[in-house]
Amino acid sequence: MLSHLALKNSKLRVGLSWRNLNQALDLGGETDSKQWGVLYLHGIIDPSRLIELFDTRHARLLPIKTKFKGIVVLDGSWKQAKSMWWRNPWLLKLTRVTLNPNHKSLRGQAKKEGLATIEAIALALDCLGENKELGEGLRKQYQEFIIKPNK
Repeated sequence: MLSHLALKNSKLRVGLSWRNLNQALDLGGETDSKQWGVLYLHGIIDPSRLIELFDTRHARLLPIKTKFKGIVVLDGSWKQAKSMWWRNPWLLKLTRVTLNPNHKSLRGQAKKEGLATIEAIALALDCLGENKELGEGLRKQYQEFIIKPNK
């Protein structure tokens, strides 16, 4: 929700499953799934990289110069995100965007490479060449949200 408020072109959809990408994004027309990515927790092949992209057959895409129309992000607990992944088979048609954070999450995570959704979005935007101010703004917003000032 925080990231949606900070990203003016984002779209927030609440639910567990949709028939296809068009319905999920409520775009009102046909959309080429090859132009979209999805944040995906998967092992990194090259540990020196912060980001790797994988096609629909799990093959790594090189070089990483993809310009997406957008990135689908599943937000919720790990269990909820896993359920959403399996309930929406159209996600398998999107390019998987896998992150290898070089820092720990500001909050504890179930998986060591895990990040809060807003942290993952910020890192993905940075790595995909978006304006650095976007990622910095998301991280700052999240930090202010979770770190309470001393009273």
